[in-house]
Amino acid sequence: MSEAVLRFTFSPVQSFIAEARRTSDLFVGSRILAELAAAAAQSIHASGGQLVFPASLDGARHDMPNVIVAVVPWEQAEGIAQNAETALRRRWQELADEARLELAKRVPVDELWEETWRRQTAHLWEIYWAVARLDGSYGETFRRAGQGLAAIKRLRPFDQVEEPGIKDSLSGSRSALRTRSLDAREYWKRARQTQRGIGVIGKHERLDAVGAVKRFARLARAETFPSVPTIAARPFLSHAEERARQALVAYAQALRELFRAAGVDPESMRRSTSPSFPYDGGFLFQNRLEREALAEELGLEELPEQVEPHRVAAVEALRKLYRASGWPGGPSPYLAVVVLDGDSMGKRINELLTGQDSPEAHRAFSQRLAEFAGAVRALEREFKQVEVVYNGGDDVLALAPAQLALDFARLAAERFQEITKGTASAGIAVAHWLQPLGDALKAARQAEERAKQVKDKAAVCLELRRRSGEITSVRAKWEQLKVLDVGSLIDLFRTDRLSGRLPYALRESTRAFAGAGPDFRAEIKRVVTRQGEWPEGSERERDGLIERLTGFAQALQDTGLGGVEELVGWLVVARFLAKGGEE
Repeated sequence: MSEAVLRFTFSPVQSFIAEARRTSDLFVGSRILAELAAAAAQSIHASGGQLVFPASLDGARHDMPNVIVAVVPWEQAEGIAQNAETALRRRWQELADEARLELAKRVPVDELWEETWRRQTAHLWEIYWAVARLDGSYGETFRRAGQGLAAIKRLRPFDQVEEPGIKDSLSGSRSALRTRSLDAREYWKRARQTQRGIGVIGKHERLDAVGAVKRFARLARAETFPSVPTIAARPFLSHAEERARQALVAYAQALRELFRAAGVDPESMRRSTSPSFPYDGGFLFQNRLEREALAEELGLEELPEQVEPHRVAAVEALRKLYRASGWPGGPSPYLAVVVLDGDSMGKRINELLTGQDSPEAHRAFSQRLAEFAGAVRALEREFKQVEVVYNGGDDVLALAPAQLALDFARLAAERFQEITKGTASAGIAVAHWLQPLGDALKAARQAEERAKQVKDKAAVCLELRRRSGEITSVRAKWEQLKVLDVGSLIDLFRTDRLSGRLPYALRESTRAFAGAGPDFRAEIKRVVTRQGEWPEGSERERDGLIERLTGFAQALQDTGLGGVEELVGWLVVARFLAKGGEE
């Protein structure tokens, strides 16, 4: 029996994940994609297909890539592909039905609501597949199937669907669910009123059917996901548990009394298993205790007046916690979105199949990618404050406290190189937790694209997005960052051994230098000596820093990355991370 190569994929992927206002939207969005891919892959396997990518179905289900390659019987290829498409759509319908039933329990629905739900869920997924008959060369057949897939994507018509009325809060482009008697605002207000404690619908949120699946499907309800402020506050919470446990416990008690006074069961507000502080990390930021914000956190339209003394007491307990922990400004409100992707993967696979022309060689490479996915999960356990959202094939999406993001991305890139013998590049967006999460994810994707523009790649681009709107964007190759040692710079700025004026003084004094030669080194020495605290016996440390800064600027210049200005940018980033976002 002759065989064929099947290439199967579906979309949207990145835009589906990016439609997010909460971390749960990101997590559930990525889980849904993995569920759909797993349904298709299982169908192909059950129909007699030999999976090539992914190499097997043995890995973690939520790390399933959205591209599937398999060797299938030629005579059955079309039926196998159609069955896989049916399996994917069936799984999506199951998830949508779960959410629909859960939401319909809260507020009665009508034919307008049902019509909107069907329109938005029925045609969301574009599914593409192509097969090529395997006549001798596997590599050539794989490429022909890829060409067929690309042609199908180009020819697929785009249906413009009219979405009238108020738009949803996640995509901003689809109609928010409503009924004939309740407009979108009133419908979602009624839905909010059915929840107590921490709810899944924010005060100003209105969802369409796709967003509702992310919030109400069983996947969303079966697991608790850490919020954006919880991730941002993790370094502070860890420090407070070690240095100020008594004050932390006292603040948690003040919150319990506040919840009771507001008529909210403290147990319904639990978000972690921490015995010292079992609540959402948002409560570690003082602005969450302001009246309007607090009412929203508690799922109330407004805060009862009798709650005010308890609110004031909680604010004072939080301030005492800040002082007791030695962090008078509280936790850093900045977190990072990290995206990492293998470099030139299509080219690598083509080169691999030119040398070893067999599905076995391709499957072995797929297995190495699965090993990398396992290594990323191990790295997540090592970086306990980092949350990996998506981890399929050579793609990684993670959320991290701002000061941990660069180290996590660097080590993930190192693991990728160790396991696959290739390189990976990363984009990191550091943003205030009150900024839209979807915007931060988009910025991280754009930063990744800039990293991919570096010659020979193996690079990172970090974009620092202050809440004021000012943006600092820096790039470097991973090897160059080893020379700079950002971690030691952060320590020097954190302990005020280096003045916060250093980056700006260096920019001003080196503006006229064309390159990183001897005169440039002398100027760096002058500025570092003047803008640092160097007690007796620290000359060696100071001179080492001077050499690192000079060498980093030279390395940047050699790869066309701007030299001096890029160095200044990295110093600005190091200072920002050291001070937790304080200016």
